[in-house]
Amino acid sequence: MNHFEKYESYIPFDLANWSNFLTATLAVSLIVAFRYFLMAGGFWFVFYKWRPSKLQRRQIYQILPKSDVQLFEMKYSLYSTIIFGVTGVAMGLFWQLGWNRIYLRFDEYGFAWLPLSAILLIIFHDFYFY
Repeated sequence: MNHFEKYESYIPFDLANWSNFLTATLAVSLIVAFRYFLMAGGFWFVFYKWRPSKLQRRQIYQILPKSDVQLFEMKYSLYSTIIFGVTGVAMGLFWQLGWNRIYLRFDEYGFAWLPLSAILLIIFHDFYFY
């Protein structure tokens, strides 16, 4: 096993320590929230503030919902960033404890496993979500 196949190469602290777990969860949640506001805010700006004529026919809403509805949606999206933060850090903890594996060498299970695992993950997620 080389250096880049070890847990410590990616997460250099103990996630079983609650302080480290909470700090990592906060960091991951903030990164996810930043990405959310960057992407959702960017699309909102382009489609509903800047409104180039070529894109107006692609708008979902011709008139935006009231601000209280938009704030409700943002609030629940921020709740989901916490869920993503906890589950992401939990996956790191499980890797650290040896409860799951993260495959870092693509040739370990054959190159077909990479796209197949992505497809299976999408199917699994859709069954869970819907």
